Amino acid sequence: MDNRQEDDTGNSHGAVNCKWEVTKVGKCWQILAVVGLVLGGAGVLAAQEGGRLWLGEPDVAAFPTVRVPLYTADSLGAPINDLSRLSLRENGIPLDVTVTAVPTGLDIFFVLDTNADFTVVDDNSGLTRAEKVTESIVQFAGRFMSRNGDDQVSVIVPGEDGRGGRFLIQNRSNPDIIAQTITAYTPEPLAETPLNAMLNLALEQAAQNGSGRYQAILLFTDGGQLNRQLVFDDLATAAQAIDLPIFTAILGATADANELANVNRLTEPTGGGAVHMPAPDDVTPIYLAWQGQANQTWLVYQSLQTKNGRYPITVNLGNVRARTELALALAAPEVAVQLPSAEIRRTGRANDTSLADLEPTHAAVPVVVSWPDGIPRPLTAVALLVGGPDGQTSAITEIQPDAAGRLEMDWDVQLAREGIYQLVVQVADSLGYTAESEPVSVTILIERPDPPTPTPAPTIVPETAVPPPPAIAPNRLWLALGLSLLAGLGAILLLWRRWRQSRTLPEPDAAPAPESIAPETAPILTGLLPAYLEIEGIQSQPLTGDNIIIGRDETIAQLALDGPGVARLHARIRWRDGRYWLYDEGSAAGTHLNFERLGLAPRPLQDGDQIQIGRLRLHFRLGEPAEEEE
Repeated sequence: MDNRQEDDTGNSHGAVNCKWEVTKVGKCWQILAVVGLVLGGAGVLAAQEGGRLWLGEPDVAAFPTVRVPLYTADSLGAPINDLSRLSLRENGIPLDVTVTAVPTGLDIFFVLDTNADFTVVDDNSGLTRAEKVTESIVQFAGRFMSRNGDDQVSVIVPGEDGRGGRFLIQNRSNPDIIAQTITAYTPEPLAETPLNAMLNLALEQAAQNGSGRYQAILLFTDGGQLNRQLVFDDLATAAQAIDLPIFTAILGATADANELANVNRLTEPTGGGAVHMPAPDDVTPIYLAWQGQANQTWLVYQSLQTKNGRYPITVNLGNVRARTELALALAAPEVAVQLPSAEIRRTGRANDTSLADLEPTHAAVPVVVSWPDGIPRPLTAVALLVGGPDGQTSAITEIQPDAAGRLEMDWDVQLAREGIYQLVVQVADSLGYTAESEPVSVTILIERPDPPTPTPAPTIVPETAVPPPPAIAPNRLWLALGLSLLAGLGAILLLWRRWRQSRTLPEPDAAPAPESIAPETAPILTGLLPAYLEIEGIQSQPLTGDNIIIGRDETIAQLALDGPGVARLHARIRWRDGRYWLYDEGSAAGTHLNFERLGLAPRPLQDGDQIQIGRLRLHFRLGEPAEEEE
């Protein structure tokens, strides 16, 4: 990314090479100007005139709201507070911008070059260089550190054996503990300190911290031996990789040209600065600049872009301009239906519970919305499409997903019949992108309790009916036959005798009495009319009860049919109020009577009615079925 600053003429100035990484947002710590070096005493050696500003990587996590980190530095490296004249353009179009500050805190590393001169007194103050360093760090802890724990400090000194470095203080946020620890430290001067290892230790710890705080290193040294102690290029590369500036405080009564050249090789490539520190207060300009950088400045605006691409962002403050680039890689959301089960069972309390009264009447449809571009945004519409036995239906809602992208749709299944349904969820977001889930199949099953076993109606027998003769036991058969023969012989003799008398006696005048007529046997009446169903291609099926269940499940159906479109529990025929009635049991294909589909209410049956169940056609007949010829 090109982060060079420009003036109004468009000329670029490469005074600071600010390195940005795509994965890091709002962290570029080379924002302090080269504070300069003090010539022969306290003060700034070479402070640059004017101010500087540049922009970090735009934050599009809440797009179309865009947040751009703004970095400013005056001639001493402190942030510029007056931003009233600041203006912003996106892709050349001026936009309203809001300036906000977010506390981030400080992450400071003090590195002590405890060489042989560290404990000497080199002026009339009576203080050794070590005592001046201690007092300077104590001042920073007491005057410039936050008391709410936002800032943290580490102090690195040579190792116990003089090799490598060690933490005297590591990531401490309590100013009082920092002051006590540095005051109690007694340095052991070395002929040559392992400064390169000590600075690398600070850089490694800073990379591990990565907390978003402003990070910086301040090296206390006389600077005369740095060219022999440090690998400048390696240290600068490591510092630039994590955007960390290195500052130096040159100890001693004076700072010669060699010392200045040495510290500049360390500070300039990293965006830091240097001061001459004959007294503890001489480092105050650096501390003030750090304190100002503890708050991150953000420019917030609403982007006008809706398509993918790269768009320039420019910011002007007076006659100074900075620029960065908005890179958009937007993508449509992804949506998925995540049903806990592939079946929904609707049940009734009675065997004749209507479809509308089955439970449940509503089913929850969990949905997950994700954002491949990592930019969640509001949804403007969410629709649930249901395709199945009853056709296509839809439900639209304005609910929003939670932080995890989850939302829950409501499916009204009160009138849903038994069958397989396809569910699809469609969404649209605030940028006009739309998405549709993969179809998910769910089966609705309808269950009712089995009907009770019907009680046969009692047979009505008239008073004149002759009861059937009792059965004759086998051991009395011969006795009955003998008695029958004797009775027969007696009857023959009686007839012969009357015949003889009729030949001798005259006929009487009165007409003979009419022969006795036996009363007819009364028909056996029942409460259930005989009826049967003619099933095309199969046979006739008598209706043997007052509640006949029809379906493909042989375990519950009195009339089991196997054919296309026949549901597990498809229909039923009931005897009520002196006639037969046809019910549909919420089947997917439906039940048709005389080519008309049944609704929720039953229909009475008449002789000759045509019933269609699935693809099977039946005829309803009153009476007994004719016997088939062999």
